[in-house]
Amino acid sequence: MPTSDRILQVASALFIEQGYEAVGTDEVAKKTGVTKAMVYYYFSSKAGLFTAAMVRLMENIRNRTEEMLRRDLPLYDKLLSVAVARLSIPRSRNDFQSILRSVQSILS
Repeated sequence: MPTSDRILQVASALFIEQGYEAVGTDEVAKKTGVTKAMVYYYFSSKAGLFTAAMVRLMENIRNRTEEMLRRDLPLYDKLLSVAVARLSIPRSRNDFQSILRSVQSILS
């Protein structure tokens, strides 16, 4: 996996679990196994890293949803599979509203 993808994967998990304010680029670097300079090589700021991580996460969710909806099933079954997948996400990983509210004043 490319370094930038590994950084985004780790950052996404940390931002979701701990929130924007609690996560530092030092922690992202350490958990990814790279230097802090390497994080800044790929992402110009913590805000940039957060934005890229959330965009990647939303792209993954969209891709997975589209995959479920392309199945050769009745519409009801497709929608049910999307709903079951959404509801099976643990609550701590599912509260995007509070994550986004916490960064609203920081990000434009």
